[in-house]
Amino acid sequence: MNAGQDRLPSGREPFRPAWALAGVGLLVVCLLLRSWPSLTRPGLFVEDAVLFSHYYGHTRPVSDIFASHIGQRYLTVVADFFAWAWAWADVRWQPWLYQWTGLVLAVASVATVSFSGLVRNRVLLLVCPLALGLTGLNHLYYYNTLIYTMYTGVLMLLALLFYPPPQSVRSFVVQALLLALLPWSGPYSLLALPAALFLFVCTANRTRRVLLAVTVLSTLAYFATVSGSTVQLVNLLRPWILVQYLQTVFDKIFFFDFTRHLPMWYGFLLLLAIAAVSWLLRRDREYLLQAAVMLGLVFASILLFFLSVKLGQYITTSDCHRVVASFFWMLFLVVTVDRLLGDRPLHSPWPLVCAGLLLTLVVFDNRRHPHKGWVPPVSGLAAYLETIRFYEQQGLGEKKQAVCLQLPSGRPMQPRVLVGYRGADARLLLPMDAEIVRGRRFVCRRYTFNEERL
Repeated sequence: MNAGQDRLPSGREPFRPAWALAGVGLLVVCLLLRSWPSLTRPGLFVEDAVLFSHYYGHTRPVSDIFASHIGQRYLTVVADFFAWAWAWADVRWQPWLYQWTGLVLAVASVATVSFSGLVRNRVLLLVCPLALGLTGLNHLYYYNTLIYTMYTGVLMLLALLFYPPPQSVRSFVVQALLLALLPWSGPYSLLALPAALFLFVCTANRTRRVLLAVTVLSTLAYFATVSGSTVQLVNLLRPWILVQYLQTVFDKIFFFDFTRHLPMWYGFLLLLAIAAVSWLLRRDREYLLQAAVMLGLVFASILLFFLSVKLGQYITTSDCHRVVASFFWMLFLVVTVDRLLGDRPLHSPWPLVCAGLLLTLVVFDNRRHPHKGWVPPVSGLAAYLETIRFYEQQGLGEKKQAVCLQLPSGRPMQPRVLVGYRGADARLLLPMDAEIVRGRRFVCRRYTFNEERL
C-alpha cells in the first residue's frame, strides 16, 4: 500500500520503501531510548482507567463498543473495541496490552505518512518519522495509552487521504476498509470531511474518488451517532476567542510553544514566507493541493476546539487538542523542504543540512517539553492487579460474595472493578471482613457503579 512508482512531477526522486522502513525503524529505536522508563511501566493513564473498569470481567457484549463510556457525547469505537477484546486476557496483562496497542497504532500513524510518497528524498525519509513521531505527536500518551488511539487513528485516516490511487485490488480493499473504519476513532475525524470533499473535487481519478467517497460516508455515519450538538458557532462572533485562536496557532503550532505570547505579526510574517514558497513552487500543482490540505488541517483542527462546548471547560488548548495541527504542521515543513530540494544526489550537502536542522528542532523541542518523553508512573498498579487476580481465584461467585477493588492513585480517573458475584443478593465484602486477607488498601467500602447494582 505504498506510493510505488506512480508518475512523478519533474525533478522528484522515485519513492524508496526501504528508506521509509528504515526511518520508521529509527523512530522506534529513538522512541525506546527516549521513553524507556515510561514504556516499561504501563499505568492505565487517563481514560484507560475508565475503559479497564468498564470492560473488566469480559461480561459486556461487543455491541457495547458503540456506546460512550468516558463521559463524552462522542464514541471512541476503536479504543473501546480493543478494551473489550483485551478484557478476555489475564488482568495482569491488560495494562500492557493497552500500552502496546497504543504504541503500535501511534507508530503506524507515522508509518502511514512515511509510505505515502509525500516525502521522497532519502535523507528526509529517515528524518521525517523522527520529526512526526517525537515532535508532531506532542505527548507520550499517544504511545502508552489506549484511549489516545482516538487521535492517532484520526491521524492515520487523514494521512491516507494523501495516498495515490491504489494499483491493485488488494491495496484498494485495504485502503477502503481503513477509510471506512478509522473515522470511528474519535471526533477529530470530522476534519476528514472537508479534506476529502476538497480532494474529491480536485482529482479526476475514479478509483481515488471512490475511496474519498467512502471516507465522507463513513465520517457522516459516525457523526450521526453523536448525541447533542458539540459546536457553538456563536464563538465566531466573540473577538477575544478569535484573538486567542490566532495566538494559539502562531505560538503553540507555528513556533512550537518555544516562547510565550510572541507578537502576532511574527505569525503573519511566517504566512508571507509560506506564500513566497508557494509562489516558487507554483508549477507543482500536486504540492499546492497537498499544502492547502495540510495547512487547512492545522487551522481547522484548532478552530474545532474554539467552536466546541469544551472551550468553557478547558479555556485553553491541551496537547491533545493541538496534536492534529502539530502533526500536520511538521509534515508541511518536511514536505516543503523535500519539494525545494528536488532530485538532488545523495552526496549533496543540502539534504544533510536540512535534516540536521530538523533534528536540532526535535531535540530542542523534547528538551523544552519533557512530557513528550516521560510521564510520572502510577504507583501500586502491579500490587493492585495481583490483588484482583488473587480474589478472582477465591471462588467468590460460588459463595455469592463480591469485592470492589480500587487503585487509590491520586489521579482524577482511577481503575475500579467488581470481583465475584454480580447478582442482586450478593454480599459485598468490606475491608474489615475476615475474608479480606490481602490488599485491604484496595478494598472499597461500597459499590457505586451506575452500570450494575448489587
